[in-house]
Amino acid sequence: MMDLHAFCYFLSGIIFSGLAHGLDITSTGPRSTEKASGDSVTLDCDFTLAPEDSGHLDIEWSLMASDNQNLDKVIILFSGGRVYEDYYPAIKGRMHFSSLDPKDGNASVNLTRLEVSDTGTYQCKVKKAPGIGSRKIFLSVMVRPSRPRCIKEGQAQEGKDLVLRCLSAEGTHPLQYTWERTSDGKLLPTNAVLDSVSGIMTIRNASASASGTYRCTAKNRVGADECVLHLRITPC
Repeated sequence: MMDLHAFCYFLSGIIFSGLAHGLDITSTGPRSTEKASGDSVTLDCDFTLAPEDSGHLDIEWSLMASDNQNLDKVIILFSGGRVYEDYYPAIKGRMHFSSLDPKDGNASVNLTRLEVSDTGTYQCKVKKAPGIGSRKIFLSVMVRPSRPRCIKEGQAQEGKDLVLRCLSAEGTHPLQYTWERTSDGKLLPTNAVLDSVSGIMTIRNASASASGTYRCTAKNRVGADECVLHLRITPC
């Protein structure tokens, strides 16, 4: 027969087990995402309620402080069946709930017209007494490479060293540059040396066979752009 102490321990286990299965954040998407400025992003926050969660439903999205000296910034709030969006001027008008009725278990939000300054950790907090749950997502907003300029430096003559330079004026680093030939077999000259960080390709002791069309692509984690250069090597 179970003694009183064992029975109380068993009963408390049932109670705490029940509490552990209250309000639950069910989103399983990535906890971090990378986007380009100007794009939009959906920050996922799905939830389920338990029968004992009988209080008022509150949903709060905030941008968490990057250090202990500042406070988290509330951005959007659902409370009492209404949406409040006027808390954080920097994002005002750009964050909206994905669902017309977040009570349906979808507390996700859409953030539009992304800016680099939107980078940070966002927290979704759902409360319906006695249940409470939260989820954090890190968003990194970067700038795509601008269209690079393809420039020829030096004399395009046989036997001369020639530099092809490629540069994007804008774009979040690290940027990677690649040169490729789009004509005449599409192989770079054997005497070409490429620096993928600076975007410089040097053709040493150029020959007429190096003539052709070249394309440079500037790329980072959120985008790419390219330029084209036509090269004609002439006799000395």
